Amino acid sequence: MNQTTRRPVNLVVGGKPLDGVVTVPPDPLGLVVCVSGGQGTQHATLETELSSRLHDHNIATLVMELVSVEDSSNRAVRTDMETLTRRLDEQLAWVRNQDDLESLDVALCGLGTGAAATLEYLATQSVDISGATLLDGRVGLASVVSSTLRSPLLFSVAEPSRQLETENRDAYERINATDSAAHFLQAPDPDRFDIIARWFESILRPAKQAVNSQPAADEYEA
Repeated sequence: MNQTTRRPVNLVVGGKPLDGVVTVPPDPLGLVVCVSGGQGTQHATLETELSSRLHDHNIATLVMELVSVEDSSNRAVRTDMETLTRRLDEQLAWVRNQDDLESLDVALCGLGTGAAATLEYLATQSVDISGATLLDGRVGLASVVSSTLRSPLLFSVAEPSRQLETENRDAYERINATDSAAHFLQAPDPDRFDIIARWFESILRPAKQAVNSQPAADEYEA
């Protein structure tokens, strides 16, 4: 593959049509699945900006809402973690059946309620996940925050919301009490996107290539 390919994705999950886009650069390091619970234009903008940075770092992306257009205004659906986690599982099963994606290491980027679904999925993951970033995550909606994660985790908060920061700090501290693979990043847009892209780059590369590519410790605020 000598050029970046971009194609639409249309899945029916739980009887609901979900639309997305998969972008694959030449010889990608891995795949980041953007997990969003349908919070509208704000998170769509974050997904677009972050995806662009990931492509610059030769990382493929799958951007797809977990909520159908029909249910986008239904708060009960958007906050139903069991439903969102099941849909994420089916999306990842689809990834593993794609010729150009099946061999790639997979990481997750959860946004808003999608971050809570990401945490729930990590507790019982059926597909190996190299790591996950929780971007302005509504992590307080997660019914379980595992203190024994198998995957590196990066919390990132930029929204000026005390409740959001408190939720993420609490989850981070619970996880980090027993697992040093969790990090907390507090930085404004667009600065944090470069840091997050390099963090994904480091966890998706083979270990022998990643030794000197880990983001500096002072880029995270613990």
